[in-house]
Amino acid sequence: MTTPSELAALTKALELYEGKASGSLRIDVSEVRTILSALRRVEKMEGALGEAEQTLALSEFPSREDPEHGPEVRALGERIGFGAVIASASASWRLSLAAKGHPVGGEHVSGPCQATVTATLKAIRQALTGEAQ
Repeated sequence: MTTPSELAALTKALELYEGKASGSLRIDVSEVRTILSALRRVEKMEGALGEAEQTLALSEFPSREDPEHGPEVRALGERIGFGAVIASASASWRLSLAAKGHPVGGEHVSGPCQATVTATLKAIRQALTGEAQ
């Protein structure tokens, strides 16, 4: 989030740039440093948003049911709950990796619902492109 001093310095610089400043407005060195600091943070946020967009895009489209195992998994989900199936599958995968001597962390994890992924990707993409929401 932009700090009040960064916002003030950026507003002042924009007014100077657009010729809307009244009187003799000048920007001192400390204000330039504040503006540069804010711009560096914006660049970092854009990078983080780009990474978040790439990661969430992996889940952008709904999964398809496995033709061989889908009916059995669906029946289990109906019986014990789909969240329990997903959480247990992820935990079991992690335990299996560890038992085989592989590093954990490569297992699938469950995340937000599809509607949340879609809405979040839309917001991220609008923020990155500057489009209005």
